[in-house]
Amino acid sequence: MNTYARNKARNPTDEFQTLDMGLVTALVHIGYPLKKIVPIDRKKVTFFFENADDLQAAIAAYHDGSLQVEPRKYFDDLKALKTRIHDTIDNNYEN
Repeated sequence: MNTYARNKARNPTDEFQTLDMGLVTALVHIGYPLKKIVPIDRKKVTFFFENADDLQAAIAAYHDGSLQVEPRKYFDDLKALKTRIHDTIDNNYEN
């Protein structure tokens, strides 16, 4: 059972959630908007996307290595994602 199917079984809503930062960066890179980031603790977050009809195919392409990315843009997307994560954690754990 793939990540999408397991997630759908646990979370039968219209959201896909994952902890996999590589997958999240790839999904953002190919145009899936990140819905929200929810901190689990000071070092870990869960990422949420809207379930789209073609999301399962994109996730499968990521896992089987067939997903094509532009390396420089992927790296830029990763840096932007890390900034969002740090901002989210900082906002949730302010003193």
